[in-house]
Amino acid sequence: MGDCNQVGAVRATGMLDAGRTQIWVTDVTAGATAVKVYANEVLVGTNNAPTSPMTAVTVTPLVEGQTIKATQVNRLEGCMPSAGHRVMAAGIIDDFQDDIATGNTMPVIGSPAERTWYDVADNAYSEALQREYPTGGSRWLCLADHGWTNGIYAVYDAIIPPDVTPGSQYHLTMDMILDERGAVDTDFWGYSGAPFEIGVVVNGAHRPIGTLLSAISPAGTYPGKMTPQQDGCDIEPSVMAYSVTLTVNPGDSLLIAFASTCSTYTISKSASPASYPGMLIDNIKLNVGPKPCLPQDVPVVGIAAASASMPLQAGATEVQVTGIDSTASQVSVYEYTPDPDTWTLIGTATSLGGASSALVTLTQPLVAHRVIVATQTMTVCDPPEVMEGEKPTLGPVVGTGKNSPLLLSLGVREVAVPEGGCVIGTDGGTTGGIEWIGPSSTVSGAPQGKLLNPSTEWQTVTFDPASDPVLSFNAGNGVLDGVCNVFEHLALVSTATNTGAYTVLIDNVKSGTTVVEDFESYLAGDAAMFNTPNYSGTTSANL
Repeated sequence: MGDCNQVGAVRATGMLDAGRTQIWVTDVTAGATAVKVYANEVLVGTNNAPTSPMTAVTVTPLVEGQTIKATQVNRLEGCMPSAGHRVMAAGIIDDFQDDIATGNTMPVIGSPAERTWYDVADNAYSEALQREYPTGGSRWLCLADHGWTNGIYAVYDAIIPPDVTPGSQYHLTMDMILDERGAVDTDFWGYSGAPFEIGVVVNGAHRPIGTLLSAISPAGTYPGKMTPQQDGCDIEPSVMAYSVTLTVNPGDSLLIAFASTCSTYTISKSASPASYPGMLIDNIKLNVGPKPCLPQDVPVVGIAAASASMPLQAGATEVQVTGIDSTASQVSVYEYTPDPDTWTLIGTATSLGGASSALVTLTQPLVAHRVIVATQTMTVCDPPEVMEGEKPTLGPVVGTGKNSPLLLSLGVREVAVPEGGCVIGTDGGTTGGIEWIGPSSTVSGAPQGKLLNPSTEWQTVTFDPASDPVLSFNAGNGVLDGVCNVFEHLALVSTATNTGAYTVLIDNVKSGTTVVEDFESYLAGDAAMFNTPNYSGTTSANL
């Protein structure tokens, strides 16, 4: 009598979904004379002539919810495994209803496991979690993130079934929805116009310890709303996202990655507040054929003011569309209103001539507080198809054309004693923490300083470090503890949903009773004392 433990264990792997009639069994040893597959421990298929470590077995059609196990015969049959794989709905690679495997960091000893979610880098600010959505409902994979280096990935071994024709085209779909955890930055997942991405690599390799996962390009994108300053899980349904088209062969594995961008796995941004927003993912599905051509395949375009003399304000009759592809045949400008989503066409341009920007004359003047968005139409996909891009829900807000109240804060840099001492008017350098005087709090990073109402009269605004609140802006501590405090900037924050234009006149800048600048020596139009608002990258997110 032999002991079944003397026979090496094998495992069913790859696609184990409803209706499947051929599956892979791996870890088959040389000399095995049969491989057997069981559904709920009832024999459903046998291969009596296995020839390789990964063997295809024909089975009776699998039924969703069954538990699939496998054994091999080598003089005697191996032991029935204690655990197996659950059969998922037809076409589903992973529905995340079982406890997800999260390695996060790479193992120091041994090899990375399949179907286990790892960080894309040792120092990634990401975490693979599991969350019910809605509460008490289905379980989803959740990529929790805090920005900078970010992203997770997993490898699904032998996920392409045995009966696939070599060289076939497939694509993945998945349900996705943002999980911002409250009022997260407006553009956290859509930083610099780059939507969240889905990367897939046929037979992709795990990253070695201490390295970044190899770049994946092209990549699919999340097509849902960014839902700024609110939790998308509370107000939006999930959306279907697509991978790029994949060319596969039987037995191929798939490396699947999710990140803000799969080309660099980084965004120069932290979530604010530090609540680790998430992206929920469910029902990763393998679909026959190339990815369908979609509006998301068309690159996004932007909206800008027509000119300095015609800003994006009420009454303007022209706007500039930017970021146009050289092959685009048309750009379209829309006025967007939510609840329900409505896009009203207010202008088009067709004679583009390959230019990257175009001036569009509108069919009606802009209206204050309305959101303006644009699309381009071009030929995309293979086979080629003329497609208009997806209509955005985020865009610039039309200003009223006149000033609204502003909040004013003074930014000071804390420095050691410069060579010439703390002399008013001397250059204080560019090193040292920066504090704000005036605000006691911020909203989405914008300081809530002293109120300045529009007026036809001059107003004196005084910042007193002895009595005004002090708040850290950059590398500060909320206390003025530098030997010298240098006038670094003025922070102006709108109090209303008005994008301008704003006109602010500044004169007689003083430190105590000493006049620092009265601007009398400058000619009209000269740059004086201040740099432009976009001079510093640390403030770009709030412009």
